[in-house]
Amino acid sequence: MSIQDSGKKKLLHIGCGPQHILGKHGFDPEEWEEIRLDVEASVQPDIIGTMTDMKDVATGSVNAIFSSHNLEHLVPHELPVAMSEFLRVLEDDGYLVVTLPDLQQVARLVAQDKLDEPAYHTGAGLPICPMDILYGWRLAMANGQPYMAHRMGFTARTLQKALMQAGFGSVAIKRGNGDFALYAVASKPKLTSEALLELFNRHWSGGGGTNTLAGRKEEPAVNIAEPSECSPKRSLEKLYLYTLKKSLLGDFYLEDDVRFLYLAMQGMTNQKINWNVLVDPKRFAPQLYEHVRKNKEFGNAWYLIPSRNQDGSTRQLNFRNQTDFAYSMIGQKRMDNIESCLDIIRAENIPGDLIETGVCRGGAVIFMEGYLKTYGMTDRKVFAADSFEGLPLGKNEDEGIDFSKNKYPVLAISLERVKETFARYGLLEENVVFLKGWFKDSLPVAPVEKLALLRMDGDLYESTMDALTNLYDKVVPGGVVIIDDYLTFEVCKKAVDEFREDRGINDPIIQIDPMSAYWRKS
Repeated sequence: MSIQDSGKKKLLHIGCGPQHILGKHGFDPEEWEEIRLDVEASVQPDIIGTMTDMKDVATGSVNAIFSSHNLEHLVPHELPVAMSEFLRVLEDDGYLVVTLPDLQQVARLVAQDKLDEPAYHTGAGLPICPMDILYGWRLAMANGQPYMAHRMGFTARTLQKALMQAGFGSVAIKRGNGDFALYAVASKPKLTSEALLELFNRHWSGGGGTNTLAGRKEEPAVNIAEPSECSPKRSLEKLYLYTLKKSLLGDFYLEDDVRFLYLAMQGMTNQKINWNVLVDPKRFAPQLYEHVRKNKEFGNAWYLIPSRNQDGSTRQLNFRNQTDFAYSMIGQKRMDNIESCLDIIRAENIPGDLIETGVCRGGAVIFMEGYLKTYGMTDRKVFAADSFEGLPLGKNEDEGIDFSKNKYPVLAISLERVKETFARYGLLEENVVFLKGWFKDSLPVAPVEKLALLRMDGDLYESTMDALTNLYDKVVPGGVVIIDDYLTFEVCKKAVDEFREDRGINDPIIQIDPMSAYWRKS
């Protein structure tokens, strides 16, 4: 959807149902324009879609999101995906207004053996029992709305934790007045306690809506969460994986990268060096620092460096890929996606090995092996498939595309160098199998039987189709298929879309970042 500029702030109403909320919950119609999103076409939303895939809502295009009793309908592993989508579509100063059931309040009634007794009545006089709050409104499901089922739940603590872990800067939350609900506001930037409380009261000053309650209790205070309160206490395993990712991405050396670029640019233009920048680049070169940080976050980053023309006469700025500075090009979000997919595979005990087709310097497969070793998953193999000679010269659908070794030698990383990097991290183990050769030759004979994770990073149509044709049938149900370049290169997307259509694959594709996506095989 293309959101037109009305001059008003944009409110995305997720799971809108048949209702409009402007004029309610602090959203003044004179100030706000409501954009309604729902999975059910019959309620005539502006956008038909789900909160886990809001591809029709542009990045940074809305000022606020309103979500009432939606998150509990997600499967647990979908929650971080939805949160990531919320953050993506919100502008930099945006915020989320959310309400959902409070299981801690409901649990008291369950403990009193009141599972099937009315906890409260809706404005229309319909009884709502703890059974409905826990598992979904039975009346709606009986009337042909199975998506009304509840698949997860929250207390005040776990909701705060989920919002803070997702990346919201500040969270304010309170429990309802005996109405079995939680009310929260989560801002994208970090706010002062005073500003956050004012924002919360603007939207939730009246607490919980219009339900006729079975009984009220004294209104609890608003709890303002600091990031440290809700940041998870990392286990040693998670701490190792965190540091492994940061190391592979070069994030430990962010300031040094800024210093290098600063010196390079000053040298190119013969400008005087400000030594304060070298001492504290974040403070004295904030724009350059932010440029480098964002490049590392999203990957495939290209840094400006100085060079001379071939005749050596004049200096100019050229681009070089961050592969020169890190062991992976994929960035933080895609590396985090690998970890979250492996968490699902481990939690659900999904059988099979792991493979990446197109490993470059090896960062992604090194992390995979680090994950397996960390959790003692010694019965699985990690396959690293690559030509180790760069990409093939484009032909047929890839005609005119030249990512070959001659033009991009930085992408042609030898097998020996990749093995050296594995060894440097102490991860060159027997269960790591290297498949050297062009995919059309190596993958048909690869000793792969079952796959829990297939990650493709071949850029081109031919490379992507070779991987899908030879490996997709080996991905087990519940396994994960990741396409690194799905949103980057049209030829890659074309291969995936054609393959899915030919096979009748309808599993939803979930965006990871502006460049990549994945799906779980049903």
